[in-house]
Amino acid sequence: PLNGAYSGTIRGQRTGAPLTGVSTFALVTINKHILGQQSFTSFFQVLASDANQSKTISTFDIIEIRKLILGVYDTFPNAPSWRFILPMPDTNLVAFDAVRDTYAFSVPNLMADTLLKGFNFIGVKIGDANQNATIQNPNAEDRGTPVRLFANEQRLEAGHLRWIPVFPTENTELDGWQLALQAKPELLEIQDIRGIPPQFVSLKENGELRISCVYDAPALLEGKTALFEILVRALQPTNLSAALQLNNNRLAAEAYPSAADAVAVTRRPLQFSVGSQQQPGIVFFPPRPNPFSEQTVFELALDIPQEVMLELFNLNGARVYQAVSVLGAGSHSLNVSGADLPGSGVWTYRIVAGDGVRTGRLVRF
Repeated sequence: PLNGAYSGTIRGQRTGAPLTGVSTFALVTINKHILGQQSFTSFFQVLASDANQSKTISTFDIIEIRKLILGVYDTFPNAPSWRFILPMPDTNLVAFDAVRDTYAFSVPNLMADTLLKGFNFIGVKIGDANQNATIQNPNAEDRGTPVRLFANEQRLEAGHLRWIPVFPTENTELDGWQLALQAKPELLEIQDIRGIPPQFVSLKENGELRISCVYDAPALLEGKTALFEILVRALQPTNLSAALQLNNNRLAAEAYPSAADAVAVTRRPLQFSVGSQQQPGIVFFPPRPNPFSEQTVFELALDIPQEVMLELFNLNGARVYQAVSVLGAGSHSLNVSGADLPGSGVWTYRIVAGDGVRTGRLVRF
């Protein structure tokens, strides 16, 4: 009614599309900031990264954002999808408590229809630490040469379980990557995955497998080494290529080159295919379990018979275990018992087959 005094607050709000601008690329950026490898250059990055609204940036924010990426969350439980704040200087000296989300207004005596002006906001997409979200065009374009992954074509019989290794087609050094694989629910079930930490993985009931992987230090994806393996069960006779494919509907498949490789681009499209692209020579798989107590297994595949040597060393470089055998073409498992090692601790391993060499660390507790 007219001839009255009114006051109130104005705030901005936008709902929907919680994944706009949010990807594993943001997790790479936040992780580098936390580790002191690359600090944020904008306070808006800080606001965007505070996914749990604690007014600090920590691994808890990474956990919250990753749950959204993996589909564990539909929305952030403690933060809005977008936060609209009053205009402010973009400087790292700004404190969280200086941020304001609302305008106060008052009309001492409303005499007629009145237009109130000057309520300007800055939109900050929560989870978008790279500041690449937009309202008009939320889908960023892929840039750079694709990173390609593949699995070998094979025939799957109904009811059979099989581990399917997924390989890079070439050596690539990455800070992280993400993808979603979709099994056709009438043909195939994805039951398990190995080679990827469980907190980086989500397996949905509709047969979608999401992976959001971040490395604390640049990781070399080797063309002859399986990046990960998935355990599948065929529901009816099928070829793998007919039952498994990339799903970009909600999670764009992307790879993030390390600083050494990211000369012109910081994000590359990630492709996956099933076909007859068997890598020649030797394929190594990481030991499992690792860490271990009673026994661990080293698996490898050979295209021709080879002499294979497995060695374990202590951190001083002294060899504590060696096994040499001649193996035929095909898949093989080399078992190492905890009793073969002089106690618990951290060991380095080297496995040599023909001209192929794989090294790494092994932990026994």
